[in-house]
Amino acid sequence: MQALLKSQGEITIVTIQGSLHIEKTQPFREICLKHFLTKKVIFNMEQVNFVGSTGIQAFFETVKTITEENQHGLKLVGVKSEFRKILQNIENTKLQIFESEASAINSFAANFSMPRATLE
Repeated sequence: MQALLKSQGEITIVTIQGSLHIEKTQPFREICLKHFLTKKVIFNMEQVNFVGSTGIQAFFETVKTITEENQHGLKLVGVKSEFRKILQNIENTKLQIFESEASAINSFAANFSMPRATLE
């Protein structure tokens, strides 16, 4: 497993590549929990391969924790059908799945609400 980072303004896009092995997902979890709990984050999973329950369990615990503790939620892109089935068990409205990075990026702007001005 390899994770590549890029920034799109204030949004961090984490492109994950390869197989989810427990040896790599645990260090990935620690880095994510240290750096992404307060940031706008998108995980691009287009190049991720399903391997086994131990690696994927640690990965999805990371997804669940970020989703629950990050005020912006978590956006996922390129989620394959085998991952979607597992994600359905994460009951959290702040976890969103998109077909493209562009739509995930745009969703952060759509979630921003301007304060209402009142005239008196």
